[in-house]
Amino acid sequence: MTDVPLAPVLVQLLDGHGVEAVVREGAVYLPRLDRWANLWMHQTSERMHLLEVVATVDDEVTVTDRCAGFGDTVESAKADGVHAFCCGTFHVLLAALWGVLERDQVDHEILFVEDREWDVYMGPCTSRASAGVSGLVLPQALPNLVL
Repeated sequence: MTDVPLAPVLVQLLDGHGVEAVVREGAVYLPRLDRWANLWMHQTSERMHLLEVVATVDDEVTVTDRCAGFGDTVESAKADGVHAFCCGTFHVLLAALWGVLERDQVDHEILFVEDREWDVYMGPCTSRASAGVSGLVLPQALPNLVL
């Protein structure tokens, strides 16, 4: 199936939010933060693609997320997947990893649980499914269950 590199798209998104980023050897480098990230899309079926983002926090920690992109063409699936990424994970990563907190997009709290401090960034939960598949309903107490 088709792999579509989207590093230039991620650079545009980051630049649009004031984060310096360049494409190096097919990946995205953030020189001021000395971190790496990448964005690409895999074709999983005729009309569905999987957009994947990977971002380094440090030498030992990497964050990965995926979202679907639907469309009759690679370009329409790319546009749909990038839109889904921007509506979901992008602003959380932007705040938590890349230092740009947009309070209209992401909630930020410092929580203390069992004598440990947690720096928590919460963004929208986006869920998509094929016709006939019931959607995921998250409990309101999810933050308390996770922490």
